[in-house]
Amino acid sequence: MRAMLICFLLLSAGAAAQNYSSSYHSCDPVKGNWTQIEGTNFIRMPVISLARPDTNWTYPYDRHPVSSSNETISGIFFGSSCLANATVEICIAPLNSSAFLSAVNVLDMPVNINCSGDPFRLNSSGDQSFAVPGKAPGIYALYVMERNATVVLSASLIIVAEEKITVEVPSEIPAGFPLEVKVQTSNRSDGRSRHYGAFLVPSSCYEAANLTMTGNGTRQGTWFAINMGADSVEIPGDLDVSMDLLMDLLVFFPPNSAVALQDTPRQEAELYLITEPDWEPGTYILTSAVLVEDGIIGLEQVELELI
Repeated sequence: MRAMLICFLLLSAGAAAQNYSSSYHSCDPVKGNWTQIEGTNFIRMPVISLARPDTNWTYPYDRHPVSSSNETISGIFFGSSCLANATVEICIAPLNSSAFLSAVNVLDMPVNINCSGDPFRLNSSGDQSFAVPGKAPGIYALYVMERNATVVLSASLIIVAEEKITVEVPSEIPAGFPLEVKVQTSNRSDGRSRHYGAFLVPSSCYEAANLTMTGNGTRQGTWFAINMGADSVEIPGDLDVSMDLLMDLLVFFPPNSAVALQDTPRQEAELYLITEPDWEPGTYILTSAVLVEDGIIGLEQVELELI
């Protein structure tokens, strides 16, 4: 989940291009304009919603795929009925936070998109499956646009890792015992400093988590409220991602969670997360990541039982 929050707060540079207006989304994925990205390696999402006087929607999917380098990106666009048999363009551009937040109606400004799209003809329901060429590792935005009218119909985050990492972890562990996590990458060490990380949190925390965006249409007037049960933290929309912000997010998570970090240029790492005897038994989510300065080597999420 932390990776997805970073994606929403990330500020990326992007060249200005053709201006597109944006159409309001609906919270109904069948009648509205939503894109469901497909894949095999999924991470859980918090409930994400936008609440403004003129716009209200909730992102309808609770899992988001992580693609590997140059892996074909496929999905389904669920368009409104008025788009029946229309031709749309689908393009992928490096994530620019201003363009992305404008496309999903958080900001009131033109959407500057620096990419060319492939045409896809929608069916009689306004829907269509699609597949587009993969990308190099990075964080991108996939836009669905009306071909002959400069309108953005849908915007989705695309996370591309260098590879699918291997995570070895027991399926269950007694409370109070250390959890050993072995994370391995397939590519050999190339000398880059690799940041290995593993984060354990109760599954119930994911079910209770939500990210709400509010504001007046400007970046300075935009706020992100991260809620988990009775606890919440607010982040201004004009705040850059920093290590201090990440540490604030870590402190925000519940007491029955654990994190382990290791920096090494090696191809693999062993991480040990400390659990406490009084932790409540049940299903926990383990998120493992391997990061470098300029991107994501791998991101994997598994479930295990605390007994």
